[in-house]
Amino acid sequence: MATAAEVEWACEEAEAQPWERLPSVRRVYSDPTPGREQRLRERQHPGS
Repeated sequence: MATAAEVEWACEEAEAQPWERLPSVRRVYSDPTPGREQRLRERQHPGS
């Protein structure tokens, strides 16, 4: 499990990466919904 500081760092890193690699990109939208693999795991192991 990640600490709050680790989550914050990961978010800041993810936010900066598109502009470092593609400076012409003005907006990036993240989808906060779980991916397919996470949904499958949650169905197989509810509550874990």
